[in-house]
Amino acid sequence: MNRQLIEEAYEMHKLNISEKIKSFDCGDTDLNDFILNESFLYREALLAVSYVFENKMVYLLCYI
Repeated sequence: MNRQLIEEAYEMHKLNISEKIKSFDCGDTDLNDFILNESFLYREALLAVSYVFENKMVYLLCYI
């Protein structure tokens, strides 16, 4: 999928420290816990930034 198609299909934003995506479930309990409860700690410590790619049906998360 090229960049233009991604930009047309999804809205991208940084996951805010206070933002919770309660409907997120990737099927991995440890990763779910990290995303919902610990990712903000990594952002505060400047270790990682979480991005959300979303459309009306799907949430995708990316960590950098």
